[in-house]
Amino acid sequence: MKKIYRFFTLLLAVLLCASSLAVYALSDTESIEKTHRKGSIATAEEIAYFNTFADTLFGDPAALPFSFTMNEKHYRGFDSDFTVTRLPGKIIGNYQDSLEITLHYSLNPEYLQMEWYVTLTNRGDAPSPVIRDLLSADLSLKARFPSLTYSIGDVVNDAYSHASFTEALCPGMRFAFNPEGGKSTGHQRPYYRLDTGYHGYTLAIGWQGRWKASFEAQSDSVTVQAGQYAFSSYLEAGETVQTPSTVLLCYESGNTDRAINHWRRWFYDCAYVRDTQGNITAPRAVIGCSMSVTPDLTEEKMLNDLATTYQDTNYNLYWIDAGWYFLNGTLSLPVTTQSFKYTGTWRIDTTRFPSRFSKVREAIGEDRVMVLWFEPERARAGTELYSQTDYMLSLSSNTKDRLANMGNPAYVHYIASVVNTIMEQSGADIYRQDFNFDPYPYWEEHDAAQDGERQGITENLYIQGLMQYYDLIMEAHPDFPIDMCASGGMRNDISVSRFSTTLTLTDTTNTNLILHQNIRLCLNEWFSTFCGSGAPGNNYAILSNLSYFTAPSNVPIWEQINHLFLCDYYPLTEYSQEDDAWVGWEFYDTEYREGFFVAFRRENNPDLINTFFLKGLDPEKDYQIRDLLTGKKTNATGRELMEDGFRFFADPGAAKIFKITEQ
Repeated sequence: MKKIYRFFTLLLAVLLCASSLAVYALSDTESIEKTHRKGSIATAEEIAYFNTFADTLFGDPAALPFSFTMNEKHYRGFDSDFTVTRLPGKIIGNYQDSLEITLHYSLNPEYLQMEWYVTLTNRGDAPSPVIRDLLSADLSLKARFPSLTYSIGDVVNDAYSHASFTEALCPGMRFAFNPEGGKSTGHQRPYYRLDTGYHGYTLAIGWQGRWKASFEAQSDSVTVQAGQYAFSSYLEAGETVQTPSTVLLCYESGNTDRAINHWRRWFYDCAYVRDTQGNITAPRAVIGCSMSVTPDLTEEKMLNDLATTYQDTNYNLYWIDAGWYFLNGTLSLPVTTQSFKYTGTWRIDTTRFPSRFSKVREAIGEDRVMVLWFEPERARAGTELYSQTDYMLSLSSNTKDRLANMGNPAYVHYIASVVNTIMEQSGADIYRQDFNFDPYPYWEEHDAAQDGERQGITENLYIQGLMQYYDLIMEAHPDFPIDMCASGGMRNDISVSRFSTTLTLTDTTNTNLILHQNIRLCLNEWFSTFCGSGAPGNNYAILSNLSYFTAPSNVPIWEQINHLFLCDYYPLTEYSQEDDAWVGWEFYDTEYREGFFVAFRRENNPDLINTFFLKGLDPEKDYQIRDLLTGKKTNATGRELMEDGFRFFADPGAAKIFKITEQ
């Protein structure tokens, strides 16, 4: 959001040019909104290993995959100091009839997937002992020549944003990660693939705050540890804390493509948000407005744009971004492109938007959806929430902003009620959450203001309250995912990716085409339900921003392939920041029996002709490859396309997109 105005400036520029383009009908979304379950690719042998592995993690109460220190004693699971009870999906350890520690776990053998987290509750009348060194994941995996794939998080305009790297883990080496500011995918992303040489493991950490993860190689094993970055605290009577969650999938060692698609099938089959009919939200063409682009925005101007500029535009999602609220009382925001900073009075500015957007919603039409922007965790000085100190966390070094305390249940229920009322008044379908500063200093200072033995407690209660808040929003709006934003794509860990989508994967300007190519090359290994903004100019720019959600300028190409973004994905080239590289990737769907691949010849690449070796095809089947820009068709067998490759040419600084269809 820090530079969200750039997105809208470029998006609106494209839309203003769209009137010169032919009008294309959006593809029929009915086929997209089917259940879209592809099924697991796990073999019987892999399932057998998974079951054995699960037994080693959850069978022995004294060797469970989490650890902590209490009363100067280190525990890995529960020893004889605990009374242990087993229930379906739970292993409970009771310490001296007061501290209850519960391992919550689930197993999905069909997809080779398991998940666990730990809760600690003080059932006694006095404070518990101090719990230190609390690790939500602590396990040792047998290894030979292991390697680790890790990802950089979102960093605005940073060349490495969302990049993935694979490194050998030699004995004695240790890789450690944490997002310093406290937003879960800012600078680091908690998604990993660990290939031990014997087996492969995909790991994801679910925690919206500051997590930590480390991978340390010994001579014949790798130790994996993860948890909240800093936690050393006692629990008050009746208090509960919760660890980050760990998602783990097994896969066949040495097969990266299989690992990628095993994860993607599990995620979209089993984890990603669905509506009340069991459908994944359809791909959509997006237009929007924001006071960060048009500081003097009014409802009248919005209605005029819908009746003129957008009248013949193929869109089915209308996005209202920051700046629609009062500053205080009935005082409107200052006329500035920095309107997103003035949050903390959550009432629609009826001076500028007298119908509270209901007329805008009516003008959009029932066959389209509307998104409305909020940032409920930040209050700027001069707004109404800023002065409600019972709801706020303050920071001595920042007198401009306060952090709403999501660890306060009263605030959680208050702000959820306010937001749901505004959503109902406006007719908005999709709730958009943003978060534009770092919370960790606030949590840390609030901890320090207590008695010195409560490190990490503010963050822990905050994250629990934040999840409760999302539940309250989703209960009121069950047919659409939350649109998750945090200064771009800085809060997309697995705990929120299950109920959210990403209309802003980064605040990096969409004209940085090499970076956006690289983001897609790497991020599609994990998720594809994000948005590409309108890229003005040629097909090279449009294809560099090609995404599941798109701007209407991309529709002529996008409508032919948008149903394929959730299928199997294959990187066809290596990651490169150089301007003389070829870059490309492929999607292929075994159910639709079709796919597509894109290729970019960067400006200074010397090779007029290149060969891409396609993946995921049936070697015995015949395929047609159609150039979606020229219409030229080529026929070949799957074996030829995978073993001999597909040769094509492109001019310098040009992009190609080809549709793959089984004959």
